[in-house]
Amino acid sequence: MARENVLLSPQIASSVLAHLSPGPLSESDSKRSPRAAERRKERQTTLARLACVCRAISSPALDILWEHIDKFRHILFALKPYDRKQAKFTDDITDSDWARFQEYAARVRSLRLGEIKKVHWTVWVLLTRRCPQGPLLPRLESLTGFKVNERSPGYTMLLSPSVVRLELQISSSAEKSVVRMTLQAAQPTLSAVRDFTIDDQAHAAKEKDAPETIPYWTLSHLHALRIVHKTALTIQILESLAAFPDLRKLDLHIKELPQIPTGALAAGFTCLRELKLTGRLGDICAFVAATAPPNLEILAINAPDLCDPERVSDGIHAQTGSTAERSLDPLYAHLPPSLRSLEATLRCRCDQGFYHFPEANKLLAPLRAVYGLRSISLTFEGPKTHLSDSALLALQDAWPGLVAFELFAREPKPKQPVYDRYAPRARRYRGPPEESDYECRSRPLPPPPRDHPTLRTLAAFAQAHPRLERLALLSVDLDEVPDLRTVPLLGHTLRYLEFSTLASGIGLYQYALAFDMLFPHLDLDHVQDAVMSAAAGERNTELQLLLLALQAGRLGRHRERVVNAAGGVRDASEIVLTRRKGAPPPAADDADGSDSDESTRSRRPPSVFGEDSAGDARAPSRRTARPDYNMIETIHIRDDCR
Repeated sequence: MARENVLLSPQIASSVLAHLSPGPLSESDSKRSPRAAERRKERQTTLARLACVCRAISSPALDILWEHIDKFRHILFALKPYDRKQAKFTDDITDSDWARFQEYAARVRSLRLGEIKKVHWTVWVLLTRRCPQGPLLPRLESLTGFKVNERSPGYTMLLSPSVVRLELQISSSAEKSVVRMTLQAAQPTLSAVRDFTIDDQAHAAKEKDAPETIPYWTLSHLHALRIVHKTALTIQILESLAAFPDLRKLDLHIKELPQIPTGALAAGFTCLRELKLTGRLGDICAFVAATAPPNLEILAINAPDLCDPERVSDGIHAQTGSTAERSLDPLYAHLPPSLRSLEATLRCRCDQGFYHFPEANKLLAPLRAVYGLRSISLTFEGPKTHLSDSALLALQDAWPGLVAFELFAREPKPKQPVYDRYAPRARRYRGPPEESDYECRSRPLPPPPRDHPTLRTLAAFAQAHPRLERLALLSVDLDEVPDLRTVPLLGHTLRYLEFSTLASGIGLYQYALAFDMLFPHLDLDHVQDAVMSAAAGERNTELQLLLLALQAGRLGRHRERVVNAAGGVRDASEIVLTRRKGAPPPAADDADGSDSDESTRSRRPPSVFGEDSAGDARAPSRRTARPDYNMIETIHIRDDCR
């Protein structure tokens, strides 16, 4: 009876099938691993099969299947005369074919155009004959990937008045007449759109004082605005943006910023919740100081050229390689208490050995004042930094509701050549290297730090933040080997764990077992297709590691040690660390309270090799003093199957 009620109620069937919806395809989704694309295709295939089960479930399944279209060519597949190989119509469209096509077109809510240049020009001629006045997709709400070029006047029929989310990209090679005709046809859509993204590549190739193709600051009805290309902000533009009554999301790529007094625009941006800024770090700090959005919840900054000299010399804009560390202070001084997420990406093109941020704690300590932070993400591309064990230990009581804590260190992108004959004329000659490059290279490099966070500190940090789902650190100390009998079955709900760098030449099996005991719910789907080495002779080691991981999960001996241990360790601070054989001695100024040889040896549990239980004071042998627990987990591969 309940099954019949589900089939008789379209609302219930739609709610159940909605869990199979692939959702709209975003730019980040297209760059993910192939497995993500496979899962998306599997959902679409499942919905297509469900639509063929019965008539009661066919209509709801088709509604969800056609709600989000990844490529415009997929819509044309519903027309019988369309040839997929030739990408054009081989026959005229009949009335029955058009009526069938309209049934599917009315279901489309989100469309990403994709490679539309492969569609033959005759396709647009025949479609225009069928709908000369009205839009092709009457209920379309989101249109992304719309490129303004020599072909765009032909498919302006996609600009439906019902579109509330629009993404335009004006090609640098587009003629002015083509841009003018396309934008004229898009005026009804621009007057009703709520979420607008513009990437004016033609404006970026123009002269310095060239006007914007689309005056985005006049679209006061917007709820979300994203400017991808570099734009020169003026006082008039900033005042207009501040007066938007319903603006909740703002994304700007700042090219130039005038001198603005601190708090000059504080009366505006009252509804702004999400702010993303790209440009010179001094301009970003000046923008936040001048606007000071009172209800901001998400702040993301992207400084692509950290060492480039600034054109202005006031206190806020001072931005060179030597003052990069202090330039974040104006930003921190104007963070509102409502902030929930902070994301910063700092890039540098100078010598990789220079430590712009010697201690990441100097960037994290001021954030303790923002008590309600839920997500912190700092990415360093080029400039080196370091997070010590004591710094992470001091952050255990900060941000109790923390969900994501991420510190990434990425390799910088290679420099472009000084002279590129294939680059646009405005960017062919880049001139001599900046003075900041020489300044950074001339400085002596500090010795590499060794006080990385230990596994015990990492576990204690996660235990102090029970809601933590994503954790990424710059490195972890591999010289301190954890005793698996003292590692608690923490059962933490952490889903993502990453380290930017790990010391080479050290086995990771013992640490992997400890992490599995601490964080049993890690999502590892993204590493299923990972390849460690392309050399054919080294793939056998990769296969053996996978077999070893499968055997450890099947046998579970590392978990049995904790269950059978006397006393049952439950706290992460009770993890015992043993100095790895051959590891360098700890730093003399280590302030993280790490155990010395005597303290570690006193807290070490009885050895599995039969140490004297009475506590013999004799000098322990080499095997007794440093037991090798990896020997217990050794896999013996036999040729026979008996």
